[in-house]
Amino acid sequence: MKKAIEIAKKNLVSILCGVAVLVLLGITYIYPLPSSYGALQEDINKSKGMYDQLKGQLNQERLQPKLTLDDSPPPPLPGFPGESVARAARVALESLKREADELLRLAMRNTGEIKPLIEGIFPALTGGATESKVILDFRGEYWRATATDAVGFPNSQYAKILNGTLAPQSTEFENIAASRTADIIAKKTIYGQDNKPSNQEQINKEINDMRADLPRELKLTRAEDHKVYVGPNAIFPHPQLGGQNSPNQPNIDIVTAFNAQYSLWIQELILKAIADVNKDATNVLNAPIKHIVKLNIGAAYNFARQGTPVEPGMPIEPPFNPGAMIAKDYTSDPFGHPAINELYELNTFDLVIRVEAKKVPSIIGALTAGRFLFVNQVSMQSVDTGIALNEGYLYGPEPIVELTLRCNLLILRSQLTPLMPDAVKAYVKSRTAPMPTAG
Repeated sequence: MKKAIEIAKKNLVSILCGVAVLVLLGITYIYPLPSSYGALQEDINKSKGMYDQLKGQLNQERLQPKLTLDDSPPPPLPGFPGESVARAARVALESLKREADELLRLAMRNTGEIKPLIEGIFPALTGGATESKVILDFRGEYWRATATDAVGFPNSQYAKILNGTLAPQSTEFENIAASRTADIIAKKTIYGQDNKPSNQEQINKEINDMRADLPRELKLTRAEDHKVYVGPNAIFPHPQLGGQNSPNQPNIDIVTAFNAQYSLWIQELILKAIADVNKDATNVLNAPIKHIVKLNIGAAYNFARQGTPVEPGMPIEPPFNPGAMIAKDYTSDPFGHPAINELYELNTFDLVIRVEAKKVPSIIGALTAGRFLFVNQVSMQSVDTGIALNEGYLYGPEPIVELTLRCNLLILRSQLTPLMPDAVKAYVKSRTAPMPTAG
């Protein structure tokens, strides 16, 4: 023991230093020094954050995949999503993508149907003296395509798309009556020895009977040979091109020519929708849509004119700037239909048609099926078929109503822009006023 005490005395300093080191080590690991508080608190915060995150994921509400484009919230998902749920979600999302792709394909198909009256004229038309003949040729083609008079209408684009017809005209009746009268007199008159008709009374009766029966015959023939009537002034061509028989034909420029073509494209797409509704009919008498009373593609607003109302027959022009950045906006208007957007051209039009009363719901559905055509407003009134018959329209035995529809038609700008000549792009980029009138 003495020996141990002696050794301790000799090494007292070393022993005290060792004890001090042990004490410090104990303090460091058991009770951290103030300099370690920050790092320790950071570790504690990380652990608490991880705990809160895991607890939040465990307790959060889970929602099913949203498979619609409306603003309704997705339904809640009962239970924790396992692999089977994830697989079902992938299948549903793939199905939604296929439907979206098919909708886009239909839109591209319908928009792709638009083509210039003269092959290759748009966008190749650039202006200058060398293009003057092309513009004149276009105006001639446009007159033919949009003719609404009795002589030109049968060869118009309107008539060809619809298999449409005008009601018999009084001049047409008189011309046929005069021809048949001459034929009756030539073939059935019996002359006596004095070279005077001996059967004049019989000739007069046959002529009168023919004239009495002719209106009904013309109306029935017209109704049986066509699928839909087009009323007088039902469809307006571009007014700045003038009518074919107008005494003064103004010169037109590239912008006017393109906007005339654009107006015709809109009309054609709408008339093709009507033709599709009537595709299974053989004539007016069994067609769902029997009479186009009015098609006004300038019905609501021309946005290029800062919302100025557009009267029937005013020219329509693309309101968008093809050089501007496209902001993708998938919101809808109050009717649940696409709102004005830079991805597509939203054209508002009014359509007044006479249809079979019992087929109104199916007609509205068929007009919009497979195309970007939306019906926003509907009004309806009954039609007196007796008065219509006196006006030249034979609809058949079913009750008829007149529908007035306010509609929107979409044309994708990605399809329209490549057809715009440079001069038109420059115009729509710089315009601040209504479309200039060509001199």
